[in-house]
Amino acid sequence: MFAFPHMRVPTRFSERYKCFSVAVMEGADRGLEKGGKIVLPPSALHKLTMMMDDNASPMLFSLENKSTGRKTHCGVLEFVADEGKAYIPHWMMRNLGIDEGSFITVSLVALPSCTFAKFQPLSEDFLAIADQRAVLNYTLRNFSCLTEGDIIAINYNNKTYEINVKELKPKSAVNIVECDMQVDFEAPPGYVEPDYKAMAAAQQAAAAAAAAQASTLSAAIPMDQLKGGALTPPVGSVGSLPKTFVGSGQRLDGKAIKGSAGSSTAGAGAASGAGAAAGAGAAASSSAMVIDGLVAGQFKLGKLSFPRGFSYDQYLQEVTSI
Repeated sequence: MFAFPHMRVPTRFSERYKCFSVAVMEGADRGLEKGGKIVLPPSALHKLTMMMDDNASPMLFSLENKSTGRKTHCGVLEFVADEGKAYIPHWMMRNLGIDEGSFITVSLVALPSCTFAKFQPLSEDFLAIADQRAVLNYTLRNFSCLTEGDIIAINYNNKTYEINVKELKPKSAVNIVECDMQVDFEAPPGYVEPDYKAMAAAQQAAAAAAAAQASTLSAAIPMDQLKGGALTPPVGSVGSLPKTFVGSGQRLDGKAIKGSAGSSTAGAGAASGAGAAAGAGAAASSSAMVIDGLVAGQFKLGKLSFPRGFSYDQYLQEVTSI
């Protein structure tokens, strides 16, 4: 083991840097605006490697604005900044209350792992997101630590949502790298919870009204009106049928139609069964109803028999002689 008596090993990292936003950093923004990490100069990495154990992780820092006393915490993304400069996200600059070129103090700190975090969206638009927890968890992948009172920016679906870090446990500043923490949300400022009972009652009333209307529109004539030939529904009732085919029909062979009234009468016309195989047209009034393909009132109960020795040729002669 070699000893270097003239080399001074630092025991505490606390440096003062001129702060700039990622917009003035050369090259790509490296995702700085979407997380809570900063870019420091290479000299910072040299000091930190002399201080820290190889197994120590992660590197967490406190950022303090000495003029206002505001403080926040962050991780580090890279050590490629110009000497004497630090690049941080714009939302972090707003939390610290600093402008481009202001000085901040960067100090290495150790933070406990987070066990509980409560967030409050500052706009009700955040509630329109289908799964707020999934969006928040995805955003926190770019963070190493959180600080109570910070307002972090969440970029989702080409829109930026601001979220207030309302409460943290076990301390006001915590490490969220590889930790199991519970997440809770608080309602946005000025948000009024809807009256779900009133909404449910209104939906039930609307559903009942729709069902009643559907039942009324689909109501048919009562069966007792069909008995005894009372087939004409009351005038103006829902079951009233429109008057259709009110003219008279003629057979193609010129013979008279059996059972036909001959000519149309007031409110009723004879319906033709032209082209029927049996050649018998059924006359029906305009108020008659069709049940299973039969005109109500134009049929009667009878007896169907199948005699022996039935001749189909004789049947055809009887039919054609009509």
